[in-house]
Amino acid sequence: MMIRSIILVILLQHCFDSTLGFSLFDSWKAPFATAVDRKRVDELKDLLLTKCEIGDREMVEKVIADLVPFSAVSNPSTSAALQKKWLLLWTTEKEINLFSDWNLSGDITQTIDGAVLQNCIPFQSGGYLSVEGSLEPSGETRTFFPIY
Repeated sequence: MMIRSIILVILLQHCFDSTLGFSLFDSWKAPFATAVDRKRVDELKDLLLTKCEIGDREMVEKVIADLVPFSAVSNPSTSAALQKKWLLLWTTEKEINLFSDWNLSGDITQTIDGAVLQNCIPFQSGGYLSVEGSLEPSGETRTFFPIY
């Protein structure tokens, strides 16, 4: 199963360092030529967050594509900067969205540790569901998530 949505979520996290308190954008060391570039990136980040909140998939993907040229991360599918626990803000995965859409879960997280990806879905009434699989890079920007 290809997890394009996982990569999109990871890119989202790259974009929201200042909004959510993450400092990953600083580790990106994006080569901003001018203050206008930085302003454009900030505008795109705000737009991306808004589109994620309303679930506008087409616009989310467009804004992410608009942000990609500003990233100094040349190979996001294997970047060490992604090796951490992430707050899942948006995904196309219906199985995960079900828990959020029906207000069954709290904050859903994803953890990337080497070639292992784990989704953790805590339930409002206690307990959690955890799904783990391996990540297999397929090119520089694509990753497959086979579930065994």
